[in-house]
Amino acid sequence: MSADLATLSPSARSSNPFEAARLKLVKALLRMPAPVAYPNFPTPGHHEGVAAHLRDAAAIFDEWLAAIGAEVRYNATTSIESGLFAGSFTAAIDGNETYACECEVQSLIDERRAMRRAS
Repeated sequence: MSADLATLSPSARSSNPFEAARLKLVKALLRMPAPVAYPNFPTPGHHEGVAAHLRDAAAIFDEWLAAIGAEVRYNATTSIESGLFAGSFTAAIDGNETYACECEVQSLIDERRAMRRAS
């Protein structure tokens, strides 16, 4: 099922802060461009584009999580650290998925250098 920004507009006036955070999340994801598809022989830039895309998506989800966390903290009877709802998505991909893309970038660069030296 495909969603677009127009179908999300009527509910945007909801007084439910969780619904408002969800709508903001979905709208941001719909506006986020996808990286260029890999060709038969990807370049380092293709892998860098995927890593950037992952970071962009994580930032969008981190913003959503912060909004949820603010509501949880505001309505909690116990003390909840603000850092608990901060940067979890970025932290989850940084050094894992983004690192895998960066390793491939470096591998392609090294491979091309070796080919130039050999010729």
